Amino acid sequence: MKKISGDIIVIENFISKQLAKLIVENISPITIQHPDGLEGMYAGPSFPEEYEIDYEDYNMGTELLHLLNMSIQNAVSKEYGTLYKTRSLFYSKMTKGSFNRLHYDNYYYSAKDKEVKARNDYEKDRSAILYLSEEYSGGELSFPLQNVELSPKAGTLIFFEGNDTVPHEVKKVID
Repeated sequence: MKKISGDIIVIENFISKQLAKLIVENISPITIQHPDGLEGMYAGPSFPEEYEIDYEDYNMGTELLHLLNMSIQNAVSKEYGTLYKTRSLFYSKMTKGSFNRLHYDNYYYSAKDKEVKARNDYEKDRSAILYLSEEYSGGELSFPLQNVELSPKAGTLIFFEGNDTVPHEVKKVID
């Protein structure tokens, strides 16, 4: 585990590349087109504590993500010294030309008040990203306030406070 700028924690090999590949090969998500150019293939959002298998829609990739959720919760909780539970869990696949604009996960910019505000009941939430592939170019995860740009390998877990001190974006995917 390594801390980057004190705000971002990176755990390489959180899961094996083989397990990451197994998840990708066995997930059957719904495809949507996001207005900002982020093409998402989502297996959720869902709430793991309420998750039940619907055997008509069962897919092993989604089930593996839900099983991994407890390990992610434990890693985040251990780092911050308090118990965290997942509010939502989703799978996103970014394709050539897609990107994700600079944003805060748990805060938003109020045009009316011209300031950044916390989403109700999300002020102390944390964000975590588990990379399942390394077969891409471009698509760097960028944290401009920390002057950090990452191209994580499969199996890498990255987490951080989802507040106004850690805005981030995904640069345009080249391939």
